[in-house]
Amino acid sequence: MPADKRFFMWVLLCQAILLIGLSGAWIFVGQHNNPVKRFRTTPEEFSQRVAEFVDKYQVAPRTVRVPPGEEAYLLSRMWSFYPDLILKKGQTYTIWYSSVDVVHNPQIGEQLLSFQAVPGHAQGVTLTPNTTGTFLLYCGEYCGVGHQAMMGKIVVED
Repeated sequence: MPADKRFFMWVLLCQAILLIGLSGAWIFVGQHNNPVKRFRTTPEEFSQRVAEFVDKYQVAPRTVRVPPGEEAYLLSRMWSFYPDLILKKGQTYTIWYSSVDVVHNPQIGEQLLSFQAVPGHAQGVTLTPNTTGTFLLYCGEYCGVGHQAMMGKIVVED
């Protein structure tokens, strides 16, 4: 085998080892937002939880101000997220989310957060907002004809 081919093979092998090592490190050390809280539910049960949550904390149509330390609920359905959330900067929240129809992928692009909303399963992510502003929530999983208009928002206030 020519020397330049052997060199190329060694470079390829080193790159493969490096890639595998970095992937492993990312899995075990990376700052993921993978949900560690979950429970089985039905779309009807989760919709009921969301309705009770909205009735309790609603401040405007489709908008809820979540008291610090309270759990929030976010419902994904073709082609909307409900409700819009108002959170307080520096406070910790658990946001429970699920879908009532198909798989959705709520994403907060500015914060690099992404979730998977699956019918029949509720998942909770705990977060502490550290930046004020209005953050758009959009769907990263194609869910039908109105997918491109599927948006919600999370407002973080001082």
